[in-house]
Amino acid sequence: MMQWKEVVMFNHFKNVKSPHVLGVIEIEEFLESIVNPNSKVLDAILRAREIYQYKGKEQYNIIKTTELPCYTLNFCYNKYKKDSNIKEPSGYIYIDIDDNTKINLTNKLICASWRSLSNTGMGILVKVNELSLNNFKSTYMAISNALNIYSDTDAGKASQFNAQSYDPNLYYNENSIIWDTNTTNDGIGKNTPITYSYKIEKEKDVNELGVNLRYDNLGDIEFNNQPFLVFENEKLPYASFYIPSRIYKGSRNNIISLLAYQSYALNPLQTEERFRGFIYRINRSRCDIPLPDKEVEIIIQRTLNHKDIQPILNKERRIVFNPEIKLSKKAKHKVIGSVVGKIKSKNSIKKIEKGINDWDSKVDGKISQLRLAKKLNMSKNTINKYYHLFDEKTKSLKTAYKALSKSQ
Repeated sequence: MMQWKEVVMFNHFKNVKSPHVLGVIEIEEFLESIVNPNSKVLDAILRAREIYQYKGKEQYNIIKTTELPCYTLNFCYNKYKKDSNIKEPSGYIYIDIDDNTKINLTNKLICASWRSLSNTGMGILVKVNELSLNNFKSTYMAISNALNIYSDTDAGKASQFNAQSYDPNLYYNENSIIWDTNTTNDGIGKNTPITYSYKIEKEKDVNELGVNLRYDNLGDIEFNNQPFLVFENEKLPYASFYIPSRIYKGSRNNIISLLAYQSYALNPLQTEERFRGFIYRINRSRCDIPLPDKEVEIIIQRTLNHKDIQPILNKERRIVFNPEIKLSKKAKHKVIGSVVGKIKSKNSIKKIEKGINDWDSKVDGKISQLRLAKKLNMSKNTINKYYHLFDEKTKSLKTAYKALSKSQ
């Protein structure tokens, strides 16, 4: 069992559909439940993950909203979860990340982080002082910027439920930094939207900052006239950066340092003058309160002093489309759906094949689709779909089981 040393209370609820507070739970118990959930909850989580991977979100959402306990991690409530019933902030803010499980856990802001219920994203807890409804959205966005992550804007709500998840490798840092909302949210309105459009921002960067740069290194790929490439076994790691439309006081140095490094590494042939002007323009046009020129110059010189600078591979893609061959959005979605479907099918077949090859009639009994589904934590429908591919092997196992039964 991991050692948790903080006494912090979260509210817990029957499920996502029930706003009635059942009680409070200490952070120790909450984190331990993620590392080691009870068998009933773990079974529901594993079923949800399998369904999410092989069947989609509709059936997954049924389990998520009806079978799993949930928690509010931002605020504690009086009897019923609604804004007017807030008793006090928990001392934490929960940041949700979709479709990304590789984050920089060395960031000292992160107190705890774990795999999401779907197993395709991450949850992050950050210590925060004086969090309120008025500063919640701006704090959520500012911390996301400071962590250099693309957080889930739909989950950026003060009253956000957090459904029970499972991660035996949960990360915890009791000495994480506390985010100060009094100094980091100066000048930010309570209705600041937490939205971001990558395409729109790139266009703004060219128009407002007066420079056209590479934002990633996907252009280095050799497509050999193919419209797209698929990285089936391992996703392709690549380097990328974007310039936030607004950089808040508490995250200026960190974000501008990252932008300076990554933009220079991806555009090493630009002149020093052009690079310096670009970073100064970011500081003056995007920071709520610009850094002093002396601090900006330190960041610039530190970046320029890197020998043989290499971009940080901070993103991954399964499918990369050739920018020289124009495909419609609909065509791209069709390709993605087809490729993902084939990969899921192959993975299912491999998992079933291994399960059959590892089947021990003495321990597992007579092989059947239902027993195999339970052993592999897969749905019976998925087993049924591919079971015929292993008819010869399953017949052999049944014969062996029959002989074993007669000898006993």
